[in-house]
Amino acid sequence: IDSPAQHQLMNVRADKAFLVFAHSIRLSQTQGGAVLVKNNIVSSNGNGISIEHKSSQNKIEYNQILSNGYGIQIGSGNSSSSYKPSSSSFNYNSFDSNNGSTLIDIYKGESFTFNNNNFPSVTSGIYIIKNQTANAVDAENNYWAVGIPSVPAAIYDYTDDFE
Repeated sequence: IDSPAQHQLMNVRADKAFLVFAHSIRLSQTQGGAVLVKNNIVSSNGNGISIEHKSSQNKIEYNQILSNGYGIQIGSGNSSSSYKPSSSSFNYNSFDSNNGSTLIDIYKGESFTFNNNNFPSVTSGIYIIKNQTANAVDAENNYWAVGIPSVPAAIYDYTDDFE
């Protein structure tokens, strides 16, 4: 979706939908603008949801994000650009059986919230959230799987883990 206007993507099933760059849902706005992604099943793709460029004010909610490489990737497609996504919220989503090394990868951007999401099963050694920016991420009130040995170990924070 590449538009400055408000758009909605609702009640879609995106199974094995290798669309653009193997992302089943790719928000790549160059003019900013908000998109609502709600009540979708995003399953068996290279990446579940990708947010790039000037994408802002997006709401990703009530989705099932299952069996993808990354569940959500933010800012990965614009590494050579000054554009960066911002101010998006991710609420009431369920992540399960995503098989990459990270469920949520934040490469660039700021002002992201992840609240009231469900992370029911995460393999040891997998990051639930990998924040590669120096910006804070709000990740309160989520359900973290009982099998996770340590929630802090499942979250990569640039300011704590910089190399």
